[in-house]
Amino acid sequence: MNPIALLLFLIIFLGAGPRETLEHFLKAKIVSDYKTVYELLFEESREGKTLNEFLSTRDEGMLIFSSMMKRADFEIAEFVENGDKASAIVRITLPDLINMDKITNELMPLFMPSLDREKILDINFDSIISIHYPNNIYPTLTKTDTMYMITENDIWKIELLKK
Repeated sequence: MNPIALLLFLIIFLGAGPRETLEHFLKAKIVSDYKTVYELLFEESREGKTLNEFLSTRDEGMLIFSSMMKRADFEIAEFVENGDKASAIVRITLPDLINMDKITNELMPLFMPSLDREKILDINFDSIISIHYPNNIYPTLTKTDTMYMITENDIWKIELLKK
């Protein structure tokens, strides 16, 4: 059993708290485990999508960035639990594609609408980064976001609020 699936099992059947649920959600996003992301979402946050619909939209939209996301890191800066709700301030640090001047020319074709899926799959971000940033030191950016958790049938879930 893969580690994320095991964590999901533990969350659901052993009743992890909201902080652990948030940590598992963020880790699943980083490794592009969208099945786990879906399972950890509050029902209303799934916007009526089935698992297959959710996965197909993530596959298309995130394919380009999945290797880059594996380089992401997160920190839960503040955490507040209040009954069946919780919130957290999360800092997520990712590679800053805008300021990676050394690889812009190689990445630019990825943003062309005519690029086919096979071409995207052939691109190895780790190789591109290791060539241009051999010491693995590259520009990053940190985003701060507020995440919300809520209980659904006595299980903590992630609630995505529309902005």
